[in-house]
Amino acid sequence: MEKVFDIDLFVSSTPYHVIVSCAFMKEGDYLIIENNESIDDYIINNYVKKKFKNRIISVDYYRNLFKKDVFRAKRNFSKIKKVLKNIKINNIYIFNDAEPYGQYLFKHYKQSKHCILEEGIGLYNDMYHRKWLIKLIYGKFFFGYWYTVIKRIGEYKYSEFIFSKDNKLLSNKQLSKKIIYENYKKIDDLLIESNEKIKRKIWFISQPLVEDEICESNLYDAFFSSLVKIASENNIVISLKPHPRENIKKYSKFSKDIEIVNKKNIPFELLLDTSEKVYLFTISSSAVFKFSEINNVEICFLHKLIKTKIDYSNITCNEYKKDVIKTYDDLNKIIRRINNV
Repeated sequence: MEKVFDIDLFVSSTPYHVIVSCAFMKEGDYLIIENNESIDDYIINNYVKKKFKNRIISVDYYRNLFKKDVFRAKRNFSKIKKVLKNIKINNIYIFNDAEPYGQYLFKHYKQSKHCILEEGIGLYNDMYHRKWLIKLIYGKFFFGYWYTVIKRIGEYKYSEFIFSKDNKLLSNKQLSKKIIYENYKKIDDLLIESNEKIKRKIWFISQPLVEDEICESNLYDAFFSSLVKIASENNIVISLKPHPRENIKKYSKFSKDIEIVNKKNIPFELLLDTSEKVYLFTISSSAVFKFSEINNVEICFLHKLIKTKIDYSNITCNEYKKDVIKTYDDLNKIIRRINNV
């Protein structure tokens, strides 16, 4: 079979990754989707199939090195290799080089350019690794010498290019790569096309902090209880947008006081209607950054109100600088102000 040239490969594991991949791709490119079940049918039918057509490789979701995920990942390495056998890949675009799929591709496709696309503040914060030494030894045993545990996205030794909005937030090791400035305006047209927009005044964009063991469940529950209590006392109902990897059962006891927007497999960027004034509250979600320059949108970060294992101070820097709420009294004042608007 004759080789196919001038092809780029994108690797996505979240709905937002898929949207960015659709914005950056060109005709003929391929897409690897990790965990296809987490991507809403609306995105698959209206974006993925229209853009990538039949050039899609679905692989099992990888989350835990100490479970059966490792065997499924190795099986998928063979699947990827078989599909790409007669294809010459120019650029490989991934969002996270800490995961085995990205490391495997960067190591085994040496002739390609290895690129990291920014997915938000994850690029600028150190990752939390539980039992990192055991994970390193276990990973090298099952995957091979090329697998390693890295401190930050973009620091894998075979990563070459990093697409970043702000190189002042990068580590020295990240800066040793070739940095390409990218403001991600390419996705704007895709967001405008969305038919899933929901008009709500006040949103809380959540994250899988408990699921990823970044925050203790009792601390998160206490934080969210306080948020809901303050909102309820001011006759405000918060609309909650869960993260695709969250277990939304943890919000069930708040169901009478909040609105759970059950579209967790659609990126928030496709849902938000900004035709009227809206207020976005989040601990540290990158989903809000796309709206930081829109006059109708007010963003409030709440990471100072909860103890986590990751330092989120970078989100107060430069273009990410928005209101950072430091006390519950300050939160109460802001919500009271919103109620009077």
